[in-house]
Amino acid sequence: MVKAFKANIKADGIYHLPQANMKDKAAYEAATKQMETGVSVFVVVKLNGRGGMAQSLVHQFIYNLLGALFVTFLLTKLSHSGTGCRVGVTVFFSLFAIVTAILPSWSWWAFSNSFTGFMVFDHLVSWTLAGFVLAKLVPKNDESKPAP
Repeated sequence: MVKAFKANIKADGIYHLPQANMKDKAAYEAATKQMETGVSVFVVVKLNGRGGMAQSLVHQFIYNLLGALFVTFLLTKLSHSGTGCRVGVTVFFSLFAIVTAILPSWSWWAFSNSFTGFMVFDHLVSWTLAGFVLAKLVPKNDESKPAP
C-alpha cells in the first residue's frame, strides 16, 4: 500500500473514495452506489513523515489545557458554586464536543463503532474528572446578588 501511495500521490492530504463528481450525474450515481455497497476509504497521507508521538502528546496537552482554561473561565462566572453544577457544566461541554465533532466524524468518515465509542468514553470520563478537579480548584463566584 505504501508503494502505491508513493507512486500515485504527489502531495500530503486527505483522500477518500469513492470521490463523487457532483457535476457528472453518472459518476455521482456510481460513487453513491460504491459508497453504499462497495469499498470506502478515508486516509490521511503524509509522504515525508510527521512529528511523531512526542510532538502529538505535546499538542494534545496544549489543546486540553486550552479547553480547561475556557471551561475554568466560565466556571468563575457561575452564580451556582456547587460541585454538581460545576461538574455538570464541564460535562455539558464534553457532550457538546461529542455531538458536534465526534459523532459527525463517525457518520461522514465511517469511523468504526469501537473507535467512536472509545472517543465518546474518553471525552466523558476525562472531562468529568476534570470537572471535579476544577470544581475544587476554581474559586467560587462571591459576587453578591443585586438587592430586589
